Amino acid sequence: MQETYSNIQKEKGVLVKQGKKFGFKIYRYFIIKGDCLLYFKSKTQQKIQGLVQLYSCKFHEVESFQKQYQYCIEIKGFSATFNIWILAEDYLKFKFYMQYLQNASRGIYRDNLFENTQISQQQIHLQQDSYRPNYKSHSKENQNNLAQNPQITSKNKEIKFVSQDLQNQNQNELQQQMEIQSNENRINDINNLEKNQNLETRRSRTNINCEEKLDGEIIQYLEHENILESQCLNFEQQF
Repeated sequence: MQETYSNIQKEKGVLVKQGKKFGFKIYRYFIIKGDCLLYFKSKTQQKIQGLVQLYSCKFHEVESFQKQYQYCIEIKGFSATFNIWILAEDYLKFKFYMQYLQNASRGIYRDNLFENTQISQQQIHLQQDSYRPNYKSHSKENQNNLAQNPQITSKNKEIKFVSQDLQNQNQNELQQQMEIQSNENRINDINNLEKNQNLETRRSRTNINCEEKLDGEIIQYLEHENILESQCLNFEQQF
């Protein structure tokens, strides 16, 4: 059975993102494009949630913490707030990811680098048995040399544009949330005003009813006094 590395690159892989402060782990889906690892919230989502610049990273194989995924690559050095682990179900995918990361760390990240590369299951087992990880991160001097590379400079500009787009999207979402909250506050103010008006109306009606009732009682009292006074006059006239 033959499979090309380019087929793996077109599929979204699985990664785990963990914050350094609270240690919460969340699963995301990623693709490798140029010198960037782009990750998404779901496998079908097209909107980029974040990116990792591979040439500025350190990486090494670690023991996998998921039974479903035999291999795990830890990526560090790109963020002060979280780390990322790439998960691979089999050795073929692991080998592709590791080779791509190694090349990216040296400033080699052509998307068609593995386009014609094929590997058989027999080769996989032979390489898997003899595989011994020995990954070295590049030095600061190497990073400076990479930064002066025109191809990297162009890629950095592309990354800057993507980062700016992500920042603008986040600002737009925040502004929308603020507008929604402002509208909700206005609605609450209107509802409270209506409640107060209704309460005042009920109080006014209650006061009117009380006044009408009091007027009626006063009238009855006066009528009763008139009757008593009339009875007294009649009694005096009789005597």
